[in-house]
Amino acid sequence: MVAVAPGIMAVGTVRYGGPTLVDVEIVISKPALDLREWDQVLQCSVVFPSGVLRLEVPETGAADDASIVVAPGSYQAFVLYAELDSVEDNRALSGDDHYKIILWPAEKMKLTLVKKWRGRKG
Repeated sequence: MVAVAPGIMAVGTVRYGGPTLVDVEIVISKPALDLREWDQVLQCSVVFPSGVLRLEVPETGAADDASIVVAPGSYQAFVLYAELDSVEDNRALSGDDHYKIILWPAEKMKLTLVKKWRGRKG
């Protein structure tokens, strides 16, 4: 559910569309995580050569406040997924799913699955 390439990180969601809560946090070093809070966790790297992190939705583009200024360079990121079971199926337009991206300056690393979502319960 994450793809990375030079200067870009794409984060997939478990539903097709509708308003989606995504929180972005920039910290100075790798944070400790309580994995029990999250359904799925990935760790990866992304490089921001311009020093601008821009958030976009494929269907609509960027919102007015979708740019965050960061120091240019290499970052590692946790991509965190929560409440994924609240979405009925991937065609749904609503749910309580939410996402968080935590970034910190660090050397490049391979995309790593830290915790895997076990799928919808029921």
